[in-house]
Amino acid sequence: MAGIGAPKNTPAAVVETLNGEINAVLADPALNTRLLEMGVEPDPMSVTKSARFIAADATDGRRWSSSRISSRNNLARSAPGL
Repeated sequence: MAGIGAPKNTPAAVVETLNGEINAVLADPALNTRLLEMGVEPDPMSVTKSARFIAADATDGRRWSSSRISSRNNLARSAPGL
């Protein structure tokens, strides 16, 4: 996923305006065609949906990272020198 973010304390009205303008641009059929040609699948989201998506993705990333570290530590204990 790729997206556009704003600094943490950006006023909600500014975030909503940016979100609306960006989603309007993403609704352009010519832009959608070009993005798809480049392998990018546009998925315009509301501010709320985007926040939920980012939170879920961050949780999944931490889970993945933790399991990877745990697996690496288990491998290191079972096969010293690797």
